[in-house]
Amino acid sequence: MRDQNSLTIHGEPPQGSQEVIRSRRPFFVALLFAILGSTSPAFAHKDDYLDETLVFLTLERGEIEPEYWLDLVRNPTGGDSLRNTVALEYGISDHTMIDGRLTRAGGEGGAMAEGRVEVRHRFSDEGTRPVDVAVSAEVNSQRAENGTRETGVEPRLILSKDFLAGKANATLNLAEEVATGETRSSFNPAFGIRYDPSERIRLGAELHYQGSGGSSSVIPQVAFSLPHDLTVRLGVSMDLAGGNRQEGDFARIAVEWEF
Repeated sequence: MRDQNSLTIHGEPPQGSQEVIRSRRPFFVALLFAILGSTSPAFAHKDDYLDETLVFLTLERGEIEPEYWLDLVRNPTGGDSLRNTVALEYGISDHTMIDGRLTRAGGEGGAMAEGRVEVRHRFSDEGTRPVDVAVSAEVNSQRAENGTRETGVEPRLILSKDFLAGKANATLNLAEEVATGETRSSFNPAFGIRYDPSERIRLGAELHYQGSGGSSSVIPQVAFSLPHDLTVRLGVSMDLAGGNRQEGDFARIAVEWEF
C-alpha cells in the first residue's frame, strides 16, 4: 500500500533494506497513480483502523473481506525489515463477525510469526444509542526471538460515536491482555479518530498505550477508496514515550477487498 521511498523512518535503512525497497518501487509507483486517479466513492462500512483499534461496525452476514499488509519495520535493536500479514474477515451474522490473521516477520530468516483469531459482536445498529457498544474476544499466539511461543487472550470493550453528520468518528477500545499460564496481564487501551473530507478519502489517527511495557505510540493514517471494492490504507507508527516497546516504529500499506 505505498511508495517505499516515503516509508523510511528516522533516516536511511541499511543497504539490504534499500535493495528490497528498490525492487518493489515500480509496484508502489503504479499503486500511487491508481490511488490518485480513482474516482470511486468511499464505502459506508467503516473499516478497522490501521493497527489495533477495532471499530464498532461488523461485516454483514456472509460478507467476506480478505486483507494484505506490508510493513517496513525499524527494529528496536537496529536495522530495518519487512513484515507481511494476511487476514480474512467473515460476517457470521448481521451483528457478529470473525477475523483471522497470520503475520510473517523479517529478521533471522523470517522465522518469527504470529497469528490471532478475533470474534466481535455489536449490540445494536449504528446510531441507535448515544454511544455505540460492541465487544471483542481475541486469542493470539506469537513466537518470541528465543523460539518459544507466547499465547494470550484479550477481551475488549469497543465504544464508538459519530459526529458531524457521520463524517467523523471517535472510537475507544478498552482491552486487557492476559498471557495464558501466567498471572500477569496488560491493560492496552487504544483510541482512534477519523474524518472523511471527501467521498473517497478518509483521514485518521490512532493513539495506543501498552501497559506491559509502559509505551505509547501514535499512528496517523489515510485511506483511499479504489474501483472494484478495494480500499488502500497508509500509515506510520511512531513511539511517543520511549518505553519498553515490543516492536519498533513501522510504516504500513494495507489493501482490503470487500465482497
